[in-house]
Amino acid sequence: MLSGEQVKKLFVKHTVESYNLKTGTTSFSYYTSKGRVKQIRKQRNRSGHWKLDAEGKMCLRMQKNKFSCRGIYREGNTYYKYRLDNQNKLERIIRYQRFNKGNMLKKISAKTVNNN
Repeated sequence: MLSGEQVKKLFVKHTVESYNLKTGTTSFSYYTSKGRVKQIRKQRNRSGHWKLDAEGKMCLRMQKNKFSCRGIYREGNTYYKYRLDNQNKLERIIRYQRFNKGNMLKKISAKTVNNN
């Protein structure tokens, strides 16, 4: 599992493209240095908060949901978010595709609207 510092380096002030391995959904999220996250998923804007727990896990709270903390792992050149399944085994749930510097959400939103 990545350390908290490694997670910060990847996510803070970056627009992150992620792919949900369960639902097949792609999301674009921008993480601020002050613990806010803005996201485009299924052509909808969402917002929430992020933080790191004591173990360095990424904790997200979108909309009015509770914080959910998950470990980020590197496998080769690819990063994944894992959770514990019903049998307490780690399972991949998110594959991170890209980490782009800066807030790219306006460009992504315009591109998404123009392509539909």
